[in-house]
Amino acid sequence: MATRFLDSFLHYNTSQILRKWTNSVNTIGAWVITPGVGRWGTAGLVYTLNSAGRVLQKTLDNQQTWVVGVAMKWNTLPGSTDAIIVVYDGGSRQVDLRVSPTGQLVATRNGTVLGTSAAALASGSFAFVEIKVVIASGAGGSFTVTVNGVAVLTLTAINTQATGNAFASTVGLGSPDGNSTGQTVTFSDLHILDGTGSVTNTLIGDCRVDCLLPASDSAIVQWNPGGSGGATHYTHVNEVPADDDTSYVQDNVVGHEDEYGMGALPGGRGGRRPPGAGPAWAVCRERGRRRGRVRPGGRVGSRQCPYP
Repeated sequence: MATRFLDSFLHYNTSQILRKWTNSVNTIGAWVITPGVGRWGTAGLVYTLNSAGRVLQKTLDNQQTWVVGVAMKWNTLPGSTDAIIVVYDGGSRQVDLRVSPTGQLVATRNGTVLGTSAAALASGSFAFVEIKVVIASGAGGSFTVTVNGVAVLTLTAINTQATGNAFASTVGLGSPDGNSTGQTVTFSDLHILDGTGSVTNTLIGDCRVDCLLPASDSAIVQWNPGGSGGATHYTHVNEVPADDDTSYVQDNVVGHEDEYGMGALPGGRGGRRPPGAGPAWAVCRERGRRRGRVRPGGRVGSRQCPYP
């Protein structure tokens, strides 16, 4: 299990953010799903820096190695050096990646600077930033940062362990420190990987994440449409944003299936494919697969997408 979490920011609205994410530190009001601002002219997640410090968190499980990649666009660079990707052991910070007022990327162990890139981000355009961190004390840790698939900071034989544990469980976007106020960052195409398994367990470079929705009924439609949406089945499970129990399909016969044809992939690729790495883009479907097999009393609606 190396691919742990993906987010296209395309299949839910602002009020549904915490259905997908675990927690928002201080206030959810700093985060807005905004149509048309993503890298591909689609929706993006817009974050406003605030002196209170705000972080959107996803809690997974304890792992020593984490890889986080996301496209980000700053409207203006921060007034002070502020975190933008944070890796936590429970509620305590292990490491973070910060952006300086001149756009340099700064790797820290809970505030202790480990290294600073020579390359700098520019405001007003997207850059795909990816980090790989190995949590360990002494000289056992490492911290690598790439921008648009090119390494800009490679730190090895370093101490990346700020707590008593050589692991982390939570990844956050945003700054818990609140050093800057008023700048906005637009996020698109997020992936979170761990170091386990044999694929997508290391840096994979610039990736596009898309959400494919059901687009037609297949030959097998054994569940029963419920609520609004008409006689076709797929129209009950393809809403963006989710309409919860307004439309759904349901069944209570074990073994019944509903299968749907999925929408087409967008043309082109979201990024290049580094040697030995995973696919150059990640594709998400609204429910993660094209068909559902019923359990007794089962119901599926556009309530929440467990995959991106």
